[in-house]
Formats: sequence, C-alpha cells, structure tokens
Amino acid sequence: MNLAPISVYTIIHPAKLRSGTGLTEKTKWTRIEAAFAQAQREGEEVVALFADARRCDLLFAWAPLADVRVGEKTTFSLKGVYALPGRHHKTALTTFVGKKAISPKHIRPYVPCQTPAFLVEATSHPTKWSYTLEDFEEGQKTLKVHQSRERSRELRAAKILEAGDLVHCEVCGFDFAVEYPGVGDGFIEVHHRAPLADRAPEGSKTKLEDLALVCANCHRMLHRNELISIDGLRAIARVR
Repeated sequence: MNLAPISVYTIIHPAKLRSGTGLTEKTKWTRIEAAFAQAQREGEEVVALFADARRCDLLFAWAPLADVRVGEKTTFSLKGVYALPGRHHKTALTTFVGKKAISPKHIRPYVPCQTPAFLVEATSHPTKWSYTLEDFEEGQKTLKVHQSRERSRELRAAKILEAGDLVHCEVCGFDFAVEYPGVGDGFIEVHHRAPLADRAPEGSKTKLEDLALVCANCHRMLHRNELISIDGLRAIARVR
C-alpha cells in the first residue's frame, strides 16, 4: 500500500466504526480533504488512525479513506477497517504541522499527523478489525469534587407558582399533570434563558422572566445546544 505522508488521528466509539460509511465528525477536516484529493492524483492512500472515544489514548484501528467531504461537518467513508497490532498511544504520533508529539492531554477528535513508521508494518500485513460487544464496569463508588453555580430553590418555586394551573412546557406544550394524572401535578423543570455559566463568579440577580418552564426532554435539548433559544427550539419541535 502506497501511503501518503499525512494521516489523520481521530476518536470514535468502536460501535460506530462497524459500517465504515457515512461517518461524520463535527470538526472540519479541511487539511485532510485537500491532502486526500492530492493523494488520489498521486496514487497514494490517506489513512485514518482511530482511538477509542471512551479512552482516547490508545490507538486500536486504522483505515484508508475512501472519501472525505467537508461542509457544515466532515463526512467520510473507509475502504476497510483493520486492527492495529501492538500497543500504540496517540503520543507516538507527530503533528503534520509543527512536528510535535500529540500531548497526552489532547482530547480534540482531529489531528493531521505524519504517517507513523508502525503503520507501514501494519499495512504490509493487514488484519480485518471486527467489533465485539464488551461488558463495562458500573456502580463503583467514587468521590468527585467540582465547582457548580448555586441555584435558588425559592426562585424555582416562585416561577412554577406564577404559572398557576398552566404548568406546561413552553417549548412543546407537554403537561405532566395531563400525561401522568395524580403523579405529575405541578411538576416541570425550570430553565435559565441565559446560561448561569456566563455570569460573573459572584453571581447576579435573576428575575422570573429570565426563566422558562420546560419538560425534561426540551431542557436537555436546550443544554445540548447552548446557542438555541426557547423560540428557536419551539420552531423545530413537534408542538402538541
């Protein structure tokens, strides 16, 4: 296999790698898209090196790119997925620009890198990679220390009280009291229209109009995309 001098390091959950087609990444692989086009003209292969998204440090598979397109996100397909023999960490890779080893603290899912020497050996004796289901440890007790923004329970209660008998999601209209009679009465989640994380460390005043009543699903969607507003989410939701 005639390898291009540039490869791409990325992270992925192994389960998503099974199809090998229609894979996406939010990061724009602009340099790799250009390198792939050049490699096609010169009869070379641009290879993707995959680290497990659950661990990020250990490389487990490689694959020649069959296609790569950059738009709002990157879409790519693979010619095949092969197991990477031995134990190779991301720190063994060198960035294509800057010629520096990838830091062990690096967590971004995209690095154009120099094609490593160990890949030459792997491509000379390719072994098909296959995904097998694994068992994962859960339930262990751990101690975690983190900082969080203080939230006012009184403010939450006042917002729900203000709604009176009209306690329903301001995005999709879901009413817990209707859907879960006797159990969902008065239940709703309270969302800060402007993220608390944007406030000064000492905090600031919050008015009732700064809050919105939302169901759990819509609340998760709002926090999944911090740029979307209540009105913006309502425009795309299936309103009841």
